[in-house]
Amino acid sequence: MSGLSSRHVLVVDDEPELCPVIRKALRSYDYHITCAKNGYDALRLYDQERDSFSLILTDINMPGMSGCELALDLKARGSRIPILLMSDDCIQPLPIKCRSLGLSGCLAKPFTPDKLRHALDETSRMANRVCESTAKALNLRVYPDPILREYCTPISTYDSDLQALSEQMFIFMRENCGVGLAGPQVGIIERIIVADDSETALCLVNPEIISASGTERMVEGCLSLPGVQVDVARNAHVGVIGKRQDGKRISIEADGLLARILQHEIDHLNGTLICDYDPVSKMYL
Repeated sequence: MSGLSSRHVLVVDDEPELCPVIRKALRSYDYHITCAKNGYDALRLYDQERDSFSLILTDINMPGMSGCELALDLKARGSRIPILLMSDDCIQPLPIKCRSLGLSGCLAKPFTPDKLRHALDETSRMANRVCESTAKALNLRVYPDPILREYCTPISTYDSDLQALSEQMFIFMRENCGVGLAGPQVGIIERIIVADDSETALCLVNPEIISASGTERMVEGCLSLPGVQVDVARNAHVGVIGKRQDGKRISIEADGLLARILQHEIDHLNGTLICDYDPVSKMYL
């Protein structure tokens, strides 16, 4: 990759005055900036120069096509270009469409040239770590692998390695048509899970169920027990606390499918599998 394309940023924002400011701020750092006035313009430029861009910096809230919808369209085109979101209000939770892609970084407007450069560098570093993780490949652990019976240890360090791991777990889960994934299922004996019920996508570190009510039964499968299905009774509603992959505390009230996914994945962190709920199925494993 050439020096130009390795620092070529596509900036997407409906405020026409912003892109020239970014271009000026990054000029001394040898960045090459291409401006798109909206999501549709960005897709057109991407289709024309997809091998050129190294990073996409996009506003979240834009008329016509939001930054999250742009990210979804880019992923549908097979793009693996790292995406950094920006917004006037990064304090608010990111939209579900963004979280479903594993996007977590948000650059708060207004920003200084130093904050901008740091955010771009950090996004690039994280993308490189994900690529390295992809190259190493997460390996699915299948019963009776003993790691599935381990009690996972809490996580205390929240850094770019953890961010990269969460990204890779999201990718692995979706590539294997799963709706949830826990650390031990891919050889990580630490308390981290990812979940996506098509409405809510999230990563939880050190999750803990603090409340539960109601009972529902449903047949469950598990990536680590291929071909096994068990009718499992679980709580219909759960309250869960933990931290996001960036270390921020999170509290969730979940019911329906999401409640079931969270309970299933937290079971994995404690060495419990769905076959433990059905002694008959366990006999044939």
